[in-house]
Amino acid sequence: MIRQLALCFASCILPGTCLAQSPTEVSEFHDRVVELIQEVSSRPLTPGDTFLTWNPKPGGLIHTIRVTDTTAAATLLRGDGMIGTAAVRLVRNRPASFDVVWTTRDSATGKALPDRESHGVVVGDSMRISGTKPQVTSIPPGRWAIADFGMEELLIPLLRDLPIGGPHRVAVFRPWHGRWDSISVQVRDTAGVRFVDERQGIALGDAKQTHEVVILNAQGDLLAIVRFDQADERRPLEGSARWAEYRKTVPSLIPIIRQFATPPNP
Repeated sequence: MIRQLALCFASCILPGTCLAQSPTEVSEFHDRVVELIQEVSSRPLTPGDTFLTWNPKPGGLIHTIRVTDTTAAATLLRGDGMIGTAAVRLVRNRPASFDVVWTTRDSATGKALPDRESHGVVVGDSMRISGTKPQVTSIPPGRWAIADFGMEELLIPLLRDLPIGGPHRVAVFRPWHGRWDSISVQVRDTAGVRFVDERQGIALGDAKQTHEVVILNAQGDLLAIVRFDQADERRPLEGSARWAEYRKTVPSLIPIIRQFATPPNP
């Protein structure tokens, strides 16, 4: 989708520092990505900050995100036109209800085709869910959130409030799968940003263990998500206001980010 545009741009931040791009290159890249989003999208995306997943080139995963005091909303757009949109409504930074819709794109008409949907509301210590996989599920004790894979931005309200240190165990409901997962989270505040080390599968001994670090600025806004179990970085779209902050802040943090690549303490 966007691979042909990546030739003059940097790879993920872990192998090295970001390469300089001219203002003209940045502007052209930004405008072309916006055009491609319009070409591929079959329905509106969540308005807000736009991020691309680089692995190591931008290859078909586009994210938009908006987090307020009462709502965490996100969109995941794939290169094949599949779109997931999610809105989680919050009361005192805890989920109260959510709506998640996934659609595919008709190859002939370009219109959105229903794929899966999930709608939930918290009632006491349970969550009542309607949609593709209706169920009533008990809410685990302790900290919890709602986020499909690829939509880790929805965890930001919880990550902002976590105390420094850890590991903290966090239950995450996955609307697409209709199931609960558990992740291990450690929080470190330094250099004016918050680093959140997230691991899944470590305690269970899974063959597939995911490991990423979420980087938030002092206001709790997303700057980047760096994966360690595979070459993968989510960062702001070039030319955007958030990208300017990313370029100013994140490259200087590379030595700190690399420290998270080490295995967890037993």
